[in-house]
Amino acid sequence: QFINLDTIGNAIDFGDLLNQTNENHVASSRTRGIFAGSYSSPAQEGTNTIEFVTIASQGNSVDFGADMTTKHRSGHSASSSTRGVFGGGFDGSDRTNLIDYITIASTGDSKDFGDLIQKGMNGSGYTVSSPTRGVFAGGDTPGAKVNLIQFITIATTGNSTDFGDLSEARRDAGGVGSSVRGVFAAGGYPSPKTTIDYVTFSSNGGA
Repeated sequence: QFINLDTIGNAIDFGDLLNQTNENHVASSRTRGIFAGSYSSPAQEGTNTIEFVTIASQGNSVDFGADMTTKHRSGHSASSSTRGVFGGGFDGSDRTNLIDYITIASTGDSKDFGDLIQKGMNGSGYTVSSPTRGVFAGGDTPGAKVNLIQFITIATTGNSTDFGDLSEARRDAGGVGSSVRGVFAAGGYPSPKTTIDYVTFSSNGGA
């Protein structure tokens, strides 16, 4: 479904995805929206498929023509005008610290970007990015939620770097960002939170 951001009104049907999906990694440029990996029931292992839509048109998604480096879902995402970056998640047997990336305008396979500081899934904020940095916040490791915030420089490759901490440990928060700030709201399964945190992309120092 889609909405026109400069008007109010109900959502309009856009089309359908190729596959029934859940817990995707997502990314976008001004022209394309990317859906990568997903929850694969009953195996719960995640998939490595990538599909996309052309944002300015309506219609069903199209196979990206390439796959993620491994099967994983429920992780972190970030994007610039050229790249989509997917970090962590669940690969069917364990949480992973893998980060991979794609060039949004092409249809080539994803490539290894580096590693997260720690393995995790259900991170806060699906695409919280400035034009240069992607910020991954919260999530959970086996048996515990985390308050860690880490960041990557999208145009390069390499491991994530410690940014600071959220005000409280949580998973599944919603995330939005401008070119200056990233915002993380609510989350906290199984006990929902109401807290809204923000970070300034250009500084390191927590929410």
